[in-house]
Amino acid sequence: MPPKGFKYSKPFTKEHSLKLSISRTGEKNHKWKGERVSYSGLHHWIVRKLGRPDRCAVCDDDGQPHRSYHWANISKTYKRDLSDWIRLCVKCHKAYDMGKINL
Repeated sequence: MPPKGFKYSKPFTKEHSLKLSISRTGEKNHKWKGERVSYSGLHHWIVRKLGRPDRCAVCDDDGQPHRSYHWANISKTYKRDLSDWIRLCVKCHKAYDMGKINL
């Protein structure tokens, strides 16, 4: 709680707020790790960029519950390349990881 008699400064304009938010995203953010990102950090980045998967690209199934679909890395090198990711259901993802499905 601010001290008694404290006056807040003027609120930011929409233009200024937008400028501040843009300057802190992606590579401009002080916490950006680039290719050194953790496994879970990369998956969170993929979901932010591509959204949650809702269909399997292999079996074309879309009748499973929402959490039954994953983003799978095609090259298995975990790069920040959006074209290197594919939507798979749990069954197809497991088969792909075991080498039973080629993409």
